[in-house]
Amino acid sequence: MALERAALEHGILAGDALLPKARFQRTHYVDIDAPPEAVWPWLVQMGRRRGGWYSWDLLDNGGTPSVGRIVPELQTLAVGDILPIKAQGPDGFSVLVLDPPRALVLGDASLLAEREGPHDITPRGTWAFSLERRGGATRLVVRVRVEYEPSSITALLRPLVSGLHELMEQKQLRTLKRLVEGELGAPSTLRALVGSGDRIGLTTLPVLALGLLLNVLRPAFFSVGGPALPLVVLAATMLALGVALWLSSVVLLLTRVPRKELITVGPYAVMKHPLYTGVALLVLPAVGLLLDSWVGVPIGLWLYGASRLFWADEERSLATEFGARWIEYSRKVWLPWL
Repeated sequence: MALERAALEHGILAGDALLPKARFQRTHYVDIDAPPEAVWPWLVQMGRRRGGWYSWDLLDNGGTPSVGRIVPELQTLAVGDILPIKAQGPDGFSVLVLDPPRALVLGDASLLAEREGPHDITPRGTWAFSLERRGGATRLVVRVRVEYEPSSITALLRPLVSGLHELMEQKQLRTLKRLVEGELGAPSTLRALVGSGDRIGLTTLPVLALGLLLNVLRPAFFSVGGPALPLVVLAATMLALGVALWLSSVVLLLTRVPRKELITVGPYAVMKHPLYTGVALLVLPAVGLLLDSWVGVPIGLWLYGASRLFWADEERSLATEFGARWIEYSRKVWLPWL
């Protein structure tokens, strides 16, 4: 593989002529057991606020998971379009060459034929994706080239940038291979089911442990004085409603998410995140009150706050995957803040 990669490094790819004086070049490849027509749609939908980059999402996609399916709404692309690299704003890679399903070249907008840009000290780069048909399979060759003025700073940065690019590109190619060959079905479904739950849980677990410890050490402080009958009835009602919300949400997630469906029925017709909301605002406070303690209230509020912090990533991912359907659902849901 190292010999093949070295040989590919000296080959000519689409986009090379755009940077004839490039001082940095790295070429990677992966063989995918699918024709180029099956690989191409995954490349077209790349970009932040689009399908993601299929690499380490925490580093290049703001923590939002890259999509695990082909998104029809993201299949239209033209030379000059921008594939965003930030959560907001116009910054991104310009489409320089578009030759479906053979070549996609991204890079600095100044490299477009009809535009002018800096040619002296400002670094410019290209990111080329070349699809070579090999029978019923595809060799995807990816090359990054950068043009820059040498200096002591670039000499120091070059090995760091090169190492980071190696890490990111290898991950991207591995992910693309699994996606295209259909081997990512279970992991992507699991990621969709978990959503932000792992991060929410890790954020809340220390607070839960601290609250329980304080409740054991200072039970009198947290006591509600032996809950009166009305409070018991209220807490029992909250608990029943919270458990019902949680159970119905889990059933819908387990049955709809594997089919790549946007859930808009049941508790999801009332609120966007009934699973988190039910546990945070109903189950935890209710359990505490039934056990003669108000400690469940601050823990539940913390969980709700952590949910609000992280579920924005889920919503961005859903907006990317479902497009107009997500927008319409967000307008119709009764309590979008829950």
